[in-house]
Amino acid sequence: QSAFKDPVTGKVSAQGRLASGFGAGVLEALVIVTPFEVVKIRLQQQKGLSTDLLKYKGPIHCAKTIVREEGIFGLWSGASPTVMRNGTAGPICTGPFDVVKTRLMAQGRTGDIKYKGMFHAIRTIHAEEGLRALWKGLLPRLMRIPPGQAIMWTVADQVMGLYERTYLQSANV
Repeated sequence: QSAFKDPVTGKVSAQGRLASGFGAGVLEALVIVTPFEVVKIRLQQQKGLSTDLLKYKGPIHCAKTIVREEGIFGLWSGASPTVMRNGTAGPICTGPFDVVKTRLMAQGRTGDIKYKGMFHAIRTIHAEEGLRALWKGLLPRLMRIPPGQAIMWTVADQVMGLYERTYLQSANV
């Protein structure tokens, strides 16, 4: 974010925050998410095969095999659509629903009820705060999605590896 600070005021504009969030999302998608998803998908392709037909024995073996056979960039197959998916498309499309969901959840069901439902909330927010208000919080969402995906797939890969080592090997013995 510091690269987008105004040199005079030292503040970061909304556009600067958006650009830095987008940059963080792109970097996260390229550095962590894409390689982990390539490994995950390759391992998932083997589902249902007997252990003697498995090309990849687990996540680490899979990554090493991909690098050996396809080069280091084999781990970045499909990087462009991954970046587009993680950095922009999902949060931009679902942003208004997230804002409305948060507002409806925050107001509760008793007392002063400002929003009567989803469509009423959309109309009210648009009328009172403008169209852009429906995308409030987009930057934090852009920044949290890629790390969350990376953590989720890392854990999923480890759990699947443990399952394969524990249950599939014992079933074939």
